[in-house]
Amino acid sequence: ILETFNDILEKPSFYINYMPLNDCTAYFPFWGDSMIPLLNSGDVVGVKKVENTNVLLWGEAYLIITNANANNMRTVKLIFKHADPSKIILRATNPAFSGDIEINKEDIIGLYLVKGKITKIII
Repeated sequence: ILETFNDILEKPSFYINYMPLNDCTAYFPFWGDSMIPLLNSGDVVGVKKVENTNVLLWGEAYLIITNANANNMRTVKLIFKHADPSKIILRATNPAFSGDIEINKEDIIGLYLVKGKITKIII
């Protein structure tokens, strides 16, 4: 399992020149229904690496990559403050995926703020 985007060295096949997304660390296709209506399956998501997990934007969407202690998750969820400062709460936006996920900050091996998305429109 890859732990970060830095594990594979690839040359970009194209560049996105859109000022609000120019500082993104990576772009990836999003698949799944847990974040509808914020993200739809097939959207391309732009993320920026978070260096300090003690400074987070509560209620914002993040890509979270965890170690084996947290089931090797790779998921995009909203992040909320936990009563215990050593933990965070992950929450989906789709009501069909209700229920909070509590994880320890020490189990996070990669955390990326979702800066934006590119939606594909089929005409």
